[in-house]
Amino acid sequence: MPTALTNSGGDGGHIDTGSAAGDAAIDSAGDDENNRYEDEDNGLDEYAANEGLNLSRIGENRAHLDDGYCLLDYYDDPDFDPDGQWSPVDPAITNITFNGAKRDQWRYAKSELQQIEASCIRLFGTQNPTKHDVAKYFFGPSSPLFILFRNRLGMNHKEFLDFMSTNNTLAEGQSASQLYDTDFPNDLTGLMEKLEYTAWWRKISVEGVPDSSTTSVTFQKLFWEEVEETINKLLRALFIEGRSGRIINLIDDDKFHHESRPSNNKQFNVKMIKLVRDNRWGMVQDTNCAPSLLFAVNILTHRRKSKQIDNTKMQLFGSAYGDDPARAPNLSFLHMHMDRGYSFEKQHQETLAPAQMGTTYTTRSYNVPFVNYGQTPKHGDKRIYLAEGGISSLRMMKKNCHGRLIVCGAFNTGTAVVLYNSTEHRTMQMDFVTTTEHVGELLHNDRQQLRERGFAMEESIATGIAEKKHIHQKYMQLFFQLPIIQVTVCSNHREWHLTRRTSFTSKQTYSQIAILRKRFVDLDNEDVRRVMKFMYKKTYSFTGRQAEKERQDQAVEEAANDDGEDPISFESNRSIQELMAAQDDEFTVEEKVRRDLHGFRDLMCYDSGEDFAHDVLNSASGDYLAEFLRQVRCSLPATRTHRILLERCMKYVEEPLLTRDYVLRNKKDLGDIYKRKHGKQATGSWGVKKLIEKITEDVDEEALEDVSFEQDVMNTIVAQMCLPHLSDAAKEACEKGHEMEPVYSKHLMKLSKEKRIPLVIEDISSVGIVEKSGESQTKASVDRILGISEDGDSKLCLCEFKARVKQLQAQKEQDRIHLLRGNDLMGEDDIFVEMNADDPLSYLGIAKPDECLQVLHHAYTYSMSECLHAVGDTRELMSVCKMTFSQELLESYGRVLVLLYNAGLNIFYRDAADDDIDADDTEMKRIEKAVEKQKATFQEGMTRFEFNYRLVRKLLRPANLPLPPCSQILPFALGSWNIMKPSGDMITQMIWSANYHPPINNAQTALVKKLAHQIPMYTFHRLCQMLSRSRPLNDFRSILSYRNHVRKDLPFWKSIKHLTSILRSMSAEYDPERPLPPAAAARNQITTPNGVPVWHDHFPSSGSSPQRYRSNYYGNDDNSHLFAWQRRHRCIGLVHVMCDENGKPLREKKCAQCNKDGATWYCGTCRLFFHNTPRTSRSRETGAGIPVMAASTGKRKADGSEIFTFARFTCSDQWHYPARQQCYTNSTSSGDSITQPIPSHSIVQFDPNVHNSCSNLSFEDAEDTITTGGDD
Repeated sequence: MPTALTNSGGDGGHIDTGSAAGDAAIDSAGDDENNRYEDEDNGLDEYAANEGLNLSRIGENRAHLDDGYCLLDYYDDPDFDPDGQWSPVDPAITNITFNGAKRDQWRYAKSELQQIEASCIRLFGTQNPTKHDVAKYFFGPSSPLFILFRNRLGMNHKEFLDFMSTNNTLAEGQSASQLYDTDFPNDLTGLMEKLEYTAWWRKISVEGVPDSSTTSVTFQKLFWEEVEETINKLLRALFIEGRSGRIINLIDDDKFHHESRPSNNKQFNVKMIKLVRDNRWGMVQDTNCAPSLLFAVNILTHRRKSKQIDNTKMQLFGSAYGDDPARAPNLSFLHMHMDRGYSFEKQHQETLAPAQMGTTYTTRSYNVPFVNYGQTPKHGDKRIYLAEGGISSLRMMKKNCHGRLIVCGAFNTGTAVVLYNSTEHRTMQMDFVTTTEHVGELLHNDRQQLRERGFAMEESIATGIAEKKHIHQKYMQLFFQLPIIQVTVCSNHREWHLTRRTSFTSKQTYSQIAILRKRFVDLDNEDVRRVMKFMYKKTYSFTGRQAEKERQDQAVEEAANDDGEDPISFESNRSIQELMAAQDDEFTVEEKVRRDLHGFRDLMCYDSGEDFAHDVLNSASGDYLAEFLRQVRCSLPATRTHRILLERCMKYVEEPLLTRDYVLRNKKDLGDIYKRKHGKQATGSWGVKKLIEKITEDVDEEALEDVSFEQDVMNTIVAQMCLPHLSDAAKEACEKGHEMEPVYSKHLMKLSKEKRIPLVIEDISSVGIVEKSGESQTKASVDRILGISEDGDSKLCLCEFKARVKQLQAQKEQDRIHLLRGNDLMGEDDIFVEMNADDPLSYLGIAKPDECLQVLHHAYTYSMSECLHAVGDTRELMSVCKMTFSQELLESYGRVLVLLYNAGLNIFYRDAADDDIDADDTEMKRIEKAVEKQKATFQEGMTRFEFNYRLVRKLLRPANLPLPPCSQILPFALGSWNIMKPSGDMITQMIWSANYHPPINNAQTALVKKLAHQIPMYTFHRLCQMLSRSRPLNDFRSILSYRNHVRKDLPFWKSIKHLTSILRSMSAEYDPERPLPPAAAARNQITTPNGVPVWHDHFPSSGSSPQRYRSNYYGNDDNSHLFAWQRRHRCIGLVHVMCDENGKPLREKKCAQCNKDGATWYCGTCRLFFHNTPRTSRSRETGAGIPVMAASTGKRKADGSEIFTFARFTCSDQWHYPARQQCYTNSTSSGDSITQPIPSHSIVQFDPNVHNSCSNLSFEDAEDTITTGGDD
C-alpha cells in the first residue's frame, strides 16, 4: 500500500497520507432529508432517509444472519459477564436540541467532502479532477480492475472498455433483447457484439471455479473474490487513506437477490439464504459506507459457513482499516453505527472493544439483561419492566465495560421499545426533528422570521401578491402588540401536544370546571357560578343546583347506613348462635341453610368450597338447594330439577370470595348494586362480567378519605398529559375536521366579499399556541385570527371552527339554526348571528358547554372581548356566531383559573422545578396517587411522569420559544443513528434502480456484475456530483440543500450516460500498434571473463516479466510499450528443427560448422544445418572444455566483481557469431562491444475471416471464439 494506516494516539485516530486537507476534527453527528427525490426524466429515483423512527424492523428475524436457517449465529456462546454492573444514568435531561443530529452531521460531511476531494487530487494527479479522471481511475489502462481482468481473463483494454460500456448501456434501462434487436438495430459503436458479450460472461462464470481435476497445487482464487479485493483497495485509497479527524461510518447489510439454492452454489463459496421479508433466495453483503455522503467504503460478501463476528473482523481489520483480520488496529478515531444484527455481546468483546472504536447501535433485549419488556413481570423478577404502550419515555443505564463507559438506552415510542447502546452519547439529551430544514435554521439564525411564520396568511381580500403582503403585514403588527407570547408557530405537531401538558388549555380547564360542578363549588363561589351559568345556560339554575346537592347528600348518607337491598325474610326467629348450638334434627330446611351458609362464609365448619360441596350440597335435597339459592339472593330457575339447582349452588361455592355474592345475580340487580355503590348509572353496553368487575374494583380506603378537591384537580392534570386513544371513527372525524378548516376559511372570506356577514374580513391567518403574558400556565390554540376593517380602523378577531362531519350532528345544528330564526335572532337567508354571553338565549349561538368555554378561554388568553364561533358540515359553513363577553365574565373566569391553579397546577410552575418537582410530601403523595390512577399512560409510574415533566419544563424555557414544528422527538443517540441507518439502504436502492441481468446467470456473474461494474458506476456518480458542484460548501446550510443541489445538477441517469460516453471515447482512442519508445541509452561496456564470447542477444532483466498467466500477458497488445512484451514479439527466430512428415527429426545431416553428422537445426536464411548442442566429449579435442558464452546480469558480488549468466556456445551460435556481433553491437575504438536496442520488425495482422473456423458458432457456443493469446 502506498499509504499506511496509523494512529495518532490520544483521544482520536489519524490516517496519515501527508495531505493537509481536512485536519480539523469534529465532535458530533448527523443529517438526512425527509424527502424522496424522483427524477422525472427517466424514473430513476434518488432516495433519501425518512426521519421518522423506523419501527418496522424491530423484532423481526434477520435471516441473513442465520446459521443454517433458524438459529442465529450470534446466539453461539453468549457472554453476559460484563466488567461492571449496570447503574442508572442521572435522569436529568442535560440538553434539548433542534435538528442537533442533522447539524452535527453536516459539519462532519463538510470535513469529509474536503478530505475526499484532497484524496482525488492526490490519486488522479491533477488539481482539477474531472469525470474523465474518475473514469480512468476505475476503468483506465493502469486501473487494478482492468489489470485483474487482463491477467485472469485475457482481456485487452479495448475489450474491457467495450464490455463495461455494454454493461452501462444495459444499466440505462435498455434490455439486452432491445439492444441487440435485429429488426431495429442499434448503434453498437464502442459496444460488444452479442456473441462476444455472452462469451465473456460465460468465461467469467467459470473463472477460478474448482472442478474435479483441481488440486491444491493448481487451485486459484475465485474470480469474484479477487474482484472484491481489488474494488475494496480502490475504495480504500479514495475514502479511507488520507483521512484525519473523527470519522463516522455505518455498517449495514445488503440483501442481494439471486434465485438459486445453496446446494447449487457450493463451488462459489457464497452463503445462500432465504430472505425473510420477501421470501426470496439471495446473498448478503456487509456494506461499510460513509453515511453522510452516501459513499460505499468497503464491501464484504458473506462466505459459506462464516459467522457474523468473523465477517466483521475481516471487513474492519483485514480489509477496510487494516490488513490482518486477527489483529485489531487502533480505531479510536472511528464512530461506527450499526443495527442490532451486529450488536451482540461477543461482537463487542472481540471486535468493537479491542479496536477502541466508538459505537452506536440498536440492540436486542437479551443483550440488556436488566430490562424486561414485552413479557409479563413474574414474582421475584428484579429487572426493569418497560411496557410497550403508554406515554413516551427514556430510561438509561451505564456500566464500565472493557475499559470504557457504555450506556444502554430504552426509548418507549408508545407502540414499541427501542433499545440502543452507545459509547458516544452517554447523557439524557433529546433531539427535536423539525418538519423542514428551513424552520430549524430559523430557530437558530432568524428568530423574528420564525415568529412571523407563527402568524401565517391563509386567505386575503387582495389579489396581487404585493397587496396581500402589505395587508398581512398590517395585521401582523397588531398581532405582535397583543399581550401574549408565542409558544409554537403551528398546530397539531409533536411540540404542540407537548406544550399543552400541565397547562390551562380550554380542554384542561373544562375538565377541571367539571370537578367544580361535581363538588357544587358554584353554590359558594360567585365567579364559578357566573362561568358555569354561561356554559350551562340552558339547564343551569341556582335553586336547582341547591336541590341537587341536597339529594346527593341524602343519597350518600343512606348509602353509608344501608347497602340498599331489602333484608332476607326468615320464618324462624332463632338467632345464629342458637342455630349453631342446636342439633340437626331440630332444624327446618330454612334454618339448616342459614346455619350451613354462616359456617361456610365464616370458614368455621368448612375449610373450602370443595369441602362444603362434598359434605353438604351433593347429598342435599331439592328443597334444600332451592332455599340455598333464595338465601344467596339468586332467583330460582324456571326448570327446578335437582341437577340444575345443584349446578347453580356449586357455581356459587366455587366462585372466589370477592365475586361470590354477585355471580348468580342477573344484569338488572347488578346494575342497581353498581348505582348504589358509585352513585351513577352503569353503562348500558356492560355485560354481567363487566358489571361484576366494576362492582368489585378495589377501592383505596385512604384515597376515599382524601378525595379532596386538590386530589381531584391533580387527577385531572395528570390524566390530560396524554391524549386518549380514539376509535377509528373518532380519528377519522377528527382528521376530517382539521381538513375542513382551510375550506371554512375560504368560505368565510367569500361570505365577507359577498357581504352576507356584517364583517369586512381582509386577512385570515393561522397561529399556533400562545400563552398569556404574566400567566405562563394559561395557553390557547385558536384555529384562525381574522383581520377586520371596521369604520376605517383595523382590528383582530379570534375565530374557532367546528366541523359536524356526521349526519346526526349536522341535523342538530340545523335544528339550532331553526330555533335562532324562530326567535328572530337570525334571518331566513342569513348564517350570521351576534350575541352577548350574558344573553339568556346565548346557548342558541353556541350550544355545547365545552365549546362555550373554549371561546371564553380564547378571549381571556388573548385579552379580547369577542370571538367568532363558526360551524360547518363537510361542504361549507352553516352558521357563524360572534360571541361578545363582558368584562365581569372575563375577570370571573380569570379568578376561576387562579382558584384551579392554586389547587394543584402551581406545583409545576415553581422556580426550582426545572429539573425536579418542587413539592412537599403531601403534594408528592397527591401526584403519585394521580399517576397510579393513570397506569395505562404511565406504565412505570413516577419514572415516566418525571421524564415527561422534565422534558416539558426544558422545552418551554424562554430561550427555545417559539418552537418550530417538529415531526419527531428522539434521544440524541437514536436521532443520530436514525439518520445514518438509511444510507446503506439508499445505496442499495440506487444500484437496483439501474439493475440489469447478465446473459449467464450464476452466483459469480451476479457478484462480478455488482462489484466490478455497479459499485464503480455508483461511485463514479457520487464523485462526479462532488467534483462538479458549482457552489462552495459554505453556501449550503445542511446536507439536504447540498444533496438537492448536486442531484439537480447531475442525477444518476445522467452520470450513467456520461460514463458510457467516456468509455466509448476511450475505446475509440485505443491503438494496439503503439510505436516503440525512444532508443534507450547505451549500456555500459561488456567485458566477459577469460575471453568468453559475448552472449549478444541476452538482454538485461526488465523486472516486468510475467511469472503467472504468461499467455494472457503476451497476448495483450496493451503491453506493447513494455520491454518484456517487445522481447517476446519483435524477435524473429531463424533456426528450425527439420523433421519428416511424421515429425521425426532428420539426424543424417552434417553440421556446416564442425562438419560432423547428427545436425538437426536448420537455418532458413543460410539454408544450412547445425548442431543444437555442443559436441560431445568424444568429439572434442583432449582437454577442451564445453564452449560457452556469457552475458552480464547487471549485478555484483560483495567484492564488487560482476555476476554473469552463461549459455552453451553451440555450432549454430558459432556460425552466426560474426553476423550477430555486427547486428547487436557497435565496435568502439577500444574494441569492446556495446549492446544496442532490439531491432524493430513489423507485425503480421491476423485476419479472423480467414483463420477463424468457428465464426458460425451459435450464441450459446460463442465463448469458444475468444482468443486468449499465444503461448509464451
